[in-house]
Amino acid sequence: MHIAGVMIGSFIILGSTSGAMAILAEDYVGIRILEPPVVHPPPDCQLFVEENQTCGEGPVYAAGISDAGDVFGTIETNHPHLHHNEEGIRWLRRTGYAGQNMRRYQMAEGTINPDTGLPLSGARAKGLHAKYVSAGGIASGISNVDNAHVYAYDIVNDKWWDFGKGQGMKANSLGHVLAAGSSCCGGPAEGYYSRVNDRALVHEPYTIEERGELQRLGPETQPQAINDDGVIVGGVDPTCIDIPGTNPLCFGSSAAMKIVPTGENEWSDAIRMDELVDSVNSSRAFDLSNTEPSFAVGYSKSDEPFEHGVIWNVDTGEIVADLGPLSRVNRINSTGDMAVGTRTTLAIPPRREAMIWWTQDNWASVDSLSIQEILDVVPGGEDWFEITSVASSGAEGINPGGINRHGQVLVTGTLSPAAPIESLTTWSRQIATGEVCPEPSDWPCGIPFILDTMALETVLGGDVNNDGSVNNLDITPFIAALSAADEAAFLTQFPNGNYAAADIDMSGGPNNLDITPFIGLLTAAGATAVPEPTSLACIALALMMGRR
Repeated sequence: MHIAGVMIGSFIILGSTSGAMAILAEDYVGIRILEPPVVHPPPDCQLFVEENQTCGEGPVYAAGISDAGDVFGTIETNHPHLHHNEEGIRWLRRTGYAGQNMRRYQMAEGTINPDTGLPLSGARAKGLHAKYVSAGGIASGISNVDNAHVYAYDIVNDKWWDFGKGQGMKANSLGHVLAAGSSCCGGPAEGYYSRVNDRALVHEPYTIEERGELQRLGPETQPQAINDDGVIVGGVDPTCIDIPGTNPLCFGSSAAMKIVPTGENEWSDAIRMDELVDSVNSSRAFDLSNTEPSFAVGYSKSDEPFEHGVIWNVDTGEIVADLGPLSRVNRINSTGDMAVGTRTTLAIPPRREAMIWWTQDNWASVDSLSIQEILDVVPGGEDWFEITSVASSGAEGINPGGINRHGQVLVTGTLSPAAPIESLTTWSRQIATGEVCPEPSDWPCGIPFILDTMALETVLGGDVNNDGSVNNLDITPFIAALSAADEAAFLTQFPNGNYAAADIDMSGGPNNLDITPFIGLLTAAGATAVPEPTSLACIALALMMGRR
């Protein structure tokens, strides 16, 4: 069967995905290869490469997957990797995951580089590293303008934000972006600190002065991720010694920590979370969920001493699940019930497995599933030779992979040389088989693909704004769908919306009979941003006034 996957019916509508779900290998219905752009490299590529370099097809990595199933990553425009000449690339589910090169963002005319005194007038990002993708579809990472800059990018709406020099970590869906570093590329170095930025404070075209900074977090912190409640997790170096007038002297340890909001645009100092062995000072959190309580994933060394993948209850700071020695868990989905990472078995030679861990009781008990178990049953799985990444951590720089609330897993792997590669993908045989690998060598070989739990035609009932979730953000577009004469009229108001998702009772089109089931989806157990019961009557009235 073709590796692009199988379709289940011609049109499917799902109810709200409230509550935790069991994950079995048989739940995966298809493999979606994330294809290269039709035109690559783009026509302006030669403007951004160094002298004596040429443009051509290079390797790729995909940084993360949103709850809507959209993906963002990086594709090289020359190889070997020498001068950070990479293009941003997105794969939208609505296009069947056809690769699209993204436009480059530009610095404002008259902008001066404060380090060199040279003009940056009209300078555009010539290279891009993607690190994270939030549940709401905001990508973040490092761009190369005059040096490393922090950026955020709205995958669906094609909107950039630039936050000046530093390294970008995760962004949340509400406008906050984490960053580390100041004068160059990160630290620890003179002038190094971490910070929280606000997308509302920077505007295109961008200037060096417009950094969007809300609060500095200090050079001893290594923030990794921020959730939609503004809670931050990462690491803190407990060995740092304060030195007046300069950065503290730090010795490179890391202890898992959280930073919590204390007011509007204000955050606390780092608060350490539990470690398996308190005296080791070797742990870090990499990602966290949008739930209450929130769960974070990362590692903690034990007294063996091996790294163990662990799950924290962020509210209490307690480790609620130990995933065993030689494991590392790096990404968790927005609903906090599925995580991905790797586990190494003590075989000869050692074998490293890409893993999914999941729970139905807030991690009091844990089940696991290997990616290979999925490939053993999913159509087309026999064509893959090796899984090279399912998720890596922010501390490792490049972050391919992830899992969303629907269990869709973003994976990188190599196809078997014996597979019918030319009929499966438009990637070259050299890249698809890993004969040509990205550089530096810690980037995974092969090509990205999604292990999918839904057919491409699947519509999530009630998700009218098409962000992968059913919540209060769907109310306004739902009203517009009821009021619109047809889908074309709806799309003039919400070009990225999903008209079919408003037809919750599957009667053939949105109408007033969809109001009651829509309110039911909003109030379903586990739904996010649920309105107060006293406001439901107001919502119902607004919906009835807005219907056709």
